[in-house]
Amino acid sequence: MKNKILLIFLFLAIPIFATTSKVVYIPNTTYYSAGNLHLDVDNYFIQGEQGITKGEFGLMMQMSPLKAIKFEASIDYKADLSSPLYLSGKLIFPSYSSLPNLAIGVFNLGLTSETLKPVYYLIFSKYFSRAGKIIIGAYLGDKYQLRDNDNEADNKGLLAGYEVYLNPVSKNLYFGIDYFMGENIFSAVSFGFGWKFAKNVMIKFSYHIKLKENQKNLLGLQVNINTW
Repeated sequence: MKNKILLIFLFLAIPIFATTSKVVYIPNTTYYSAGNLHLDVDNYFIQGEQGITKGEFGLMMQMSPLKAIKFEASIDYKADLSSPLYLSGKLIFPSYSSLPNLAIGVFNLGLTSETLKPVYYLIFSKYFSRAGKIIIGAYLGDKYQLRDNDNEADNKGLLAGYEVYLNPVSKNLYFGIDYFMGENIFSAVSFGFGWKFAKNVMIKFSYHIKLKENQKNLLGLQVNINTW
């Protein structure tokens, strides 16, 4: 059964390499064991309005058994869009000795000419034991899609984040915060708390401060499940 799932996922994800593992909103250098199917269910609510405004369901798998390099691919279904399927992928180079983790990836790969607007990124992370993990990097996206408040190209910038398990309170309590620089449709300051209900299940409650004019802030409810 595991082999069948892996073959199906390879067929779906490899052709063009969209939820990769995240801090709260930006990509992360985190990876899972090879063959582990990871499920994400993300619901977002516009502040001050009723009902789910954005629902996303993602399937992700890490496919490399090698110690020095990992490969993660994912497929997302975004329920609020007319062309809802998106792909993403990343290569992760785990920390060696005192070197930081490195991830190179892409997301926002729609399956139509109108939605195929890739955003490339490179991020580093460093883990400081009880103090948590710092993530920093940069992104480059489609200049025709990523526009600022003056409708000028705003397709590159900084990515930064921090996450930690608040062990003095509980080893199951998670906190994360991140920053997607710019004034484009992805730009935001996001933070959230999570609770690990089991070794393979976490629920996050998040808040997203959108940085583009006329975009309202979002409340998020994210469920992350590892299937084995």
